[in-house]
Amino acid sequence: VPSLPAPQPTPTDLLIGEHIASLVDDGSTLQLGIGGIPNAAALALRGKKDLGVHTEMFVDSMMELYEAGVITNARKALKKDKFICTFAMGSRALYDWLDDNVAVEFQRGRWVNDPAIVAQNSRMVSVNTCLMVDLTGQVASESIGTRQYSGTGGQSDTAQGAVAGFDGLGKSIIACYATAKGGSVSTIVPTLPEGSAVTLHRSFVDHVVTEHGVARLRGRTVRERVEELIGVAAPEFRQELKSQARAMGYI
Repeated sequence: VPSLPAPQPTPTDLLIGEHIASLVDDGSTLQLGIGGIPNAAALALRGKKDLGVHTEMFVDSMMELYEAGVITNARKALKKDKFICTFAMGSRALYDWLDDNVAVEFQRGRWVNDPAIVAQNSRMVSVNTCLMVDLTGQVASESIGTRQYSGTGGQSDTAQGAVAGFDGLGKSIIACYATAKGGSVSTIVPTLPEGSAVTLHRSFVDHVVTEHGVARLRGRTVRERVEELIGVAAPEFRQELKSQARAMGYI
């Protein structure tokens, strides 16, 4: 089985991770992806209590949080006391830990990622990353224009499930760096480039997190969304974004 070393988070990852952790309440059920940002979010969750996991992919950070007593799965509404996942990818140590581990239950992806199933979890928090976000909250995670970078994955499924959570306490979080290409371009953009796939509709985005803070979008008007998102863009791009938003009639 191929193994992967746990990605080492950068200082920017750690900052984003702290912002994500501030949105996670004790007793929440988590879906986390792989990469520097989700790994940093896991590190920042070490002060939380009684977290649970319902996720497509099981990674090293989940094992580490369980060993640290942060993840207990004790307060889950669905499959209490169990990790729920579809597959695992990580280190050799993770695979050895999973072997014959009765605390972890693997299920088919069509069940794990079904939004109606995800919505049965208590305080469900879906954490995903993206390539760019437009000023109204539309998320592109798989392509920029017609150039494909990744696949859809379970992002839209888990986000929709979190927003539809039975207890009304679920959260859909999208995280990204504020800039790309060495800081030369903003990932917060007026509109997505023509041809970009909208991986996640703005109706299913509660929070957008960058290293500059948290944009709170749930229940906000378009004008308020624009102001929130400009507020988490890189400072050197904010004035330009305001001018473009004004020209489009957003503010």
